[in-house]
Amino acid sequence: MYAVPAAIGADAGSQPGTPLQEIVRDLFAEALDVPRSRVHADSDFFRAGGDAPAAARLLSRVRATLGADPGGRALDGAPTPAAFAALVGDGPVAVAGPLRAGTGTGSAVLPLRLRGPLNRRALEEALADLGGRHEALRNSRIGSAGTRLRTLSADDHLLDLALPATAVDLWSHLPLAAELARAYAARATGTAPHRSPAALDAAPRALFGDTAPTALPGATGVPGVPGGVTPSAHASYGTVDIDLDEQLHTRLAVFAAAHGATVFMVAHTALAALLTRRGAAGATGGRVTVAARVPARDSAEVRGAVGPYGRTLALSVNTSGEVTFGELLRRVRTADLAAYRDGASELAVPGGVALAVLQEPEGQFEAAGLTVRPEHSRLPLPDADLGITLTERQTPAGGWAGIRLRASFRYEAVEEAAAARLAEQFVAVLEEALDDPALTVGGRCALPAGDVAALFAAQVARTPRAPALPGMTYGELDAGAGLLAQALTGHRAGPGTSVVTALSSPAAFAVAALAVARTGATLLPVDPSQELPGQLRPAVLLLDGTADRLLAAVPGAARLVRDDDPAAGPVQGYPDTDTALGLFDTLLPGARTRRPDASDAGSASGHISVRPDPSP
Repeated sequence: MYAVPAAIGADAGSQPGTPLQEIVRDLFAEALDVPRSRVHADSDFFRAGGDAPAAARLLSRVRATLGADPGGRALDGAPTPAAFAALVGDGPVAVAGPLRAGTGTGSAVLPLRLRGPLNRRALEEALADLGGRHEALRNSRIGSAGTRLRTLSADDHLLDLALPATAVDLWSHLPLAAELARAYAARATGTAPHRSPAALDAAPRALFGDTAPTALPGATGVPGVPGGVTPSAHASYGTVDIDLDEQLHTRLAVFAAAHGATVFMVAHTALAALLTRRGAAGATGGRVTVAARVPARDSAEVRGAVGPYGRTLALSVNTSGEVTFGELLRRVRTADLAAYRDGASELAVPGGVALAVLQEPEGQFEAAGLTVRPEHSRLPLPDADLGITLTERQTPAGGWAGIRLRASFRYEAVEEAAAARLAEQFVAVLEEALDDPALTVGGRCALPAGDVAALFAAQVARTPRAPALPGMTYGELDAGAGLLAQALTGHRAGPGTSVVTALSSPAAFAVAALAVARTGATLLPVDPSQELPGQLRPAVLLLDGTADRLLAAVPGAARLVRDDDPAAGPVQGYPDTDTALGLFDTLLPGARTRRPDASDAGSASGHISVRPDPSP
């Protein structure tokens, strides 16, 4: 390996090489009160400014987060995150390396920002040097496929390197910048870069061997959508991106720290909760398994290497019982830490659902007047039916700057609209958990931002001919709800008003709920056998023949009454009442109105969830 050039300022050092090293690095930064970008795997706690109070804070956080008590003088013998992680149970990696199942598909784009006067010839020669060392970079010539040099200004360039997913990983980005800087510095002065002994070149083969693991467990499939087919060479992928603002990012990070967890663990808990709500745990004995790509660079040599030195773990957690989000987070933390500590942890095969939480690499290297710095990477798609990747951003001062969420999906397994909904629901679960971790996982709504009318309209646009209710497509349901919404609006239903419904037919109730949502009014279903609150003042009563007794219960409200006789006029004695039976016939094509029977009773609530209007 090329000797690594000196990094600028406080950015010297290598990045953490295992999940436990990442956790310990973050705890070091928290105790030292510095940005985590300034703490690396080999940063010395005391040389970085740590004192006795900071050491006490660190040991307290380690006990809370990792469940380990390394002793009061642990930092004396293990002052770096890498050494400390080994002390608290970071075991040696048993299986990792190139061409393993689950590494990803497509290319990883690792951009490098080049600031300063650029010697193009030296850059070309430096890339050739790297190509002679790394198979993935063999064809990385400027202008060739996958290698592009963009001029942003006279002394500012961006070098995009698109490399095979089987040959590099995200954790190669910083070592790649270091190697390029070292080679460029040598070529700019007319010399060849120095290489370390060739023995290290054989390290990956010695570490990983040539045999792939067998009998690997798969990740939980995507519930509610097709899945479970092993990706082929011709699989096609898509992505959906969502930006989470710095406020949500800050809340998430603070919540994780307060619960002795990491951002990944909180995200893992939210994903497990969402999949459980969608029925994923029912077929697996209450367990949900998620594939997670993690680094496997437990030695200093491999931490500084360019290559795919990672593992895709099968992280499984029991979500059964009336478990709260807080309790599920504790289960996830225990399961994840056990998997991280076990070098022989089960690996995941392609398919199912994958999760990754990444931090953009920080560091810059000086090379003959040129500054080389990693920029925002574009990761390969995971070998999964659905992959959720959260990339954390930080301000230069170390503050939380937001999260980029990318949901990648395989078209053969998941529709784009379904992937988008799952991503939105994932964010909704996160927000609900931050608001109240004492709520049970099964009771969470997990609806994305947006009102019912907008969500339904989007579904109609996607699948207008698909069945929505027995005998009715989404398009027909949409048309019927539109007609009823017009009638409701004509009777002053709208924002700030409520509509009382007493409908025994589930289909009629679904139509009514969608129509009321379009008007902006509040839907208030009532039991016609019970007395209505005296203060109830709805704009409209929407009834059928089973609820005639309510006609006199709410004075001043318009009445829309469903009746068996489409020719019927206003209800006797109630001149402000419309008989909306032709309208309901339109809503339910192919099924003329009928008297509801016992089979209809009590089932309407299964179609849509509503909340009573608390206002008088």
